[in-house]
Amino acid sequence: MYRKKSSVATIDENNKLSSPILSMMHGMGSSDDFTKLQTQRFTNAFERAGVGNVRNFEAFSASFRGLDQNVANAARQLNAGTISTDEYQKVVKRATGGNAALAASLKGIAINMGAMLLVMVAIKGAMWIFDKLNVTTEEQQEIVDDLTEKVKGLKDEYNELYGRNDLTEAEKQKLDYLQRQLTVNEQILKQEQKKLALSKLYGDGDIFSTGELKATGVDSETDSKIQKDIAQLEKLRQQIKQNEANQSGNGIDYVYQKLAKQEAKMVDNLKSEKETILQLQQNAQDNVTLLQEQLDSGALDGDATAKQRVQKDLEFNKHRVDELTEYINNIDATIHVNVETNDVKQKLKAQFGYKNVMEKAQGQEAWSESEMAYLDTLSSEELNYLIDIDSIGTYTLEEVKDFIADFRKEKEKSDKDNTIEFDIKTNLESLESMKDGLDQLKAAYNDVKDGEGFDFGKLIDENFVNKFGGFEDEYNRLLEVVTILKHVNLPLMT
Repeated sequence: MYRKKSSVATIDENNKLSSPILSMMHGMGSSDDFTKLQTQRFTNAFERAGVGNVRNFEAFSASFRGLDQNVANAARQLNAGTISTDEYQKVVKRATGGNAALAASLKGIAINMGAMLLVMVAIKGAMWIFDKLNVTTEEQQEIVDDLTEKVKGLKDEYNELYGRNDLTEAEKQKLDYLQRQLTVNEQILKQEQKKLALSKLYGDGDIFSTGELKATGVDSETDSKIQKDIAQLEKLRQQIKQNEANQSGNGIDYVYQKLAKQEAKMVDNLKSEKETILQLQQNAQDNVTLLQEQLDSGALDGDATAKQRVQKDLEFNKHRVDELTEYINNIDATIHVNVETNDVKQKLKAQFGYKNVMEKAQGQEAWSESEMAYLDTLSSEELNYLIDIDSIGTYTLEEVKDFIADFRKEKEKSDKDNTIEFDIKTNLESLESMKDGLDQLKAAYNDVKDGEGFDFGKLIDENFVNKFGGFEDEYNRLLEVVTILKHVNLPLMT
């Protein structure tokens, strides 16, 4: 079953909240106030036990951390019978300052406890709201899976009874109940399926997600570089064309060789840049598939606005696929410019036939005229295949023959093969259910803070306990403080 985990603090199996903030808040109030509170608790407990009845006095007093030690010593002496009750009461009065001073201290603590409880409620409420609002796609999938399983179980039970003619009255009532449950849970499932679809597409419901739709736009820097390389390539080809008029046979000069190699490098650049555009095109196609799947699933059929949103994005991505296809075709048209077979052959011979000093230093050898003759045996398609290979001029004749052999095998296989053809909870709950309890707590807090009349019965009201019983430590401490206030019978209390 799906269970939401909190990433802000820890709530244990008893619904108690713990976090670093809580540890800090336990120390609210001055140390003097705390000592007076602990001393009063000690004297109350000592009086209930009865003088002379405390056998292990050290263990008894140690349970009241922060207790005034003068009072502890006086109580030990009274318990042993070495001082009188009056003497003991004088020590207690000096330590607590009497009812008025104790009341002022306890009032400060009560205010702090009330403020702390308010903060705890706010923290827990904020955590609760965050967890309800923030549902990841994986968590939403789990919700849908659980509901799907539940609906299936209800259908199985319903179908088991539906076809029978001998149903008892109890079975008829169960059949009616199952029908109602099916209707409700199928509607809930539709809502959760819609939320799952929107979560997958756009990350709706998860503040940390943008969904599974991928980026498809060509950034300005990439586009600028591609356009620049296209312009440079066209310029080089114009220069090559002008130079070709001076060439005959294999008599290729250094200028032609240099231009041909620059052209090859620019083609390599465009091929690399084309891969980026191909990935964006694939992203757009993936988006089309994902969007179409969500529309076809029927999950959005009950929400015209959501369905229109997805349809709009589907059309956008289809259009983007077409735009990127055209972009890629333009790059290809520039790379694979329609030239005569002899021109392609000339460019290959320029790369194979001459090596500069650096290339020779790297061990590259120019092809001989007999080796060059191999290029004359190749078809136009094979020549174009070779010229598209990165740094083709660096390979030996044997390596080029291997390329051609592989090309011919792949072509033969391709000719034989056919063309390869290419998945609410009804509404968010709110803190409205806690509104009455929060108002009650705020009123109690303001009464203590302002010194107005205050009814202690409010703190044990059934509604108040139900709302705040989960904050066990904070609730018990506040209740204890105001109980002591009532015990000392302050004039400001009713």
